[in-house]
Amino acid sequence: MSFTALFFGFDGRIGRLTYLGTSFLMTLVAVAANAAFLGLMARSKGAGALVLWTGFAAFFAAHGCVAGALMAKRLHDLDMSGAHAAWILAAAVMTGASAALAPALAVIFGLVTLVAGAVLIVVPGTRGPNRFGS
Repeated sequence: MSFTALFFGFDGRIGRLTYLGTSFLMTLVAVAANAAFLGLMARSKGAGALVLWTGFAAFFAAHGCVAGALMAKRLHDLDMSGAHAAWILAAAVMTGASAALAPALAVIFGLVTLVAGAVLIVVPGTRGPNRFGS
């Protein structure tokens, strides 16, 4: 599978090890980008801050698309629809979004995200070809 197909395509299957490695890489990139954006935002005012917030939002939207593509391929390996990636990503976003206003809700969303992520990493895929490929 090519780099572009791996990170940007929603077709095909990937195994646990590939998913774990790419998820780890995506986490490192997200942490580094978050630190960089927050550091720059702390020193920015006015239009510069607006540009940074726009860049921040665009980066994490793209990050979510790549995470969704990886998750969809891993779900395909489990012979499940990649559409399930949508609710897993929504739970992850809601974890952060509800943290300040409803901490108990954030814990629930966080646990859902954690369990779904653990299933994707731990449960072996289907042996041989399935409806999503070989």
